[in-house]
Amino acid sequence: MPWIALPGAMLPQSSRWHGHRDMLHDRERNSAYDRAISAAVRDISSSNRTAVDVGTGSGLLAMFAARAGASVTAFETVP
Repeated sequence: MPWIALPGAMLPQSSRWHGHRDMLHDRERNSAYDRAISAAVRDISSSNRTAVDVGTGSGLLAMFAARAGASVTAFETVP
């Protein structure tokens, strides 16, 4: 299967990822999510900064949480 190169990631090129491509390239939307997740993680005491991302898809939101300092467990049912 061919792969699609994105900044910091290689994704399999399939119809499933084509729908995610527009979302991954939406800087305004992703910046808003990043700011909101970072603020939420900062509001939690450092000993409890844990996030679970069920249905993580591309994993972008899980990566935002991890970058903000949370310990993240991400699950995806569709490989």
